[in-house]
Amino acid sequence: MVTGTTENLAAYETFLKGRQQYTDRHPAEAVRLLKEAVHLDPDYALAHGALAEAYVSLAIIGFAPAKEAFPLAQASARRALELDDHVVQAYTALAEYDFHYAWNWAEAEKSMLRALAIDPNYAIAYARHAGHLAAWGRFDEARAAEERGAKLSPQRRNFSGLGVLMAQRRYQEVLDRTADQDGSDNNVILSVRGIALFMSGRQAEGLVRLERAVKLEPDSLDNQAILGWAFAQDGQTAKAREILQQLQKAARGRYVSPMLTAQVAVGLDDRDLAFAQLQQAFDLREPTLPDIGFDLTYDPIRSDPRFRDLLKKLKLDVFFPETAKQ
Repeated sequence: MVTGTTENLAAYETFLKGRQQYTDRHPAEAVRLLKEAVHLDPDYALAHGALAEAYVSLAIIGFAPAKEAFPLAQASARRALELDDHVVQAYTALAEYDFHYAWNWAEAEKSMLRALAIDPNYAIAYARHAGHLAAWGRFDEARAAEERGAKLSPQRRNFSGLGVLMAQRRYQEVLDRTADQDGSDNNVILSVRGIALFMSGRQAEGLVRLERAVKLEPDSLDNQAILGWAFAQDGQTAKAREILQQLQKAARGRYVSPMLTAQVAVGLDDRDLAFAQLQQAFDLREPTLPDIGFDLTYDPIRSDPRFRDLLKKLKLDVFFPETAKQ
């Protein structure tokens, strides 16, 4: 049964356009179109739910500060559920709100499981849930969720399980899984293979791929940050500092997540700068901050007491009890 629908054809067509923009990872345009859809039909529950998901992506991708986008996502999701309590997108958006912004792990899982109960075939929910489970150290469950999502969404198959394998430091398995895509110009594959090669002791090969990822998508600050981290870890500190300066300069004209500068600072072993940026990320409620429990780029500072303190503030220390001993 399709819920939350509309009899307004213009609203429906605008909704479809907005949803396609969301799928194509253009959240700003998705937000614009979906806002238009709910303007055309204020009682269009499905459009409100989709708008909530688009606001979430706006924050996660880094196009808007979390403190702006996530409250809007929550409001849109709640409006959708007021109109129809079976709008699956509203529950996934609430789960993302609680995971990435409120840092309420129990509510995040409750909402995501509710979404999956409503629609067991919603691939996006499985992918999002996998990310949450990995952040809680539940890697086997995370991989199962990724695989389930991949079966439901063919475009996810090439990437299924790679994120969890990286979180578990199973680099050779990542390389084996992506060997037939080594010549790919896909940015995700380039980045994943680049990091896996780098961490497997094949630094030069890894850097080639990470540099190519930056060239293919020069506007991606995430790619630049991981390249800066890798340069620093490889002893090429001048190149790393140049990227750090570029990120700091960019932040004067647009929103740049402090997590990105923190990554490069970690690579350079500039711990005071790294923790200052992580504290700023905490204050801003940066949506990627909950990933620090498993993110390999923070491995060099895990033994620092300040890192453990941050995990405790996030209530992630219970999932990674051995962090302080690494």
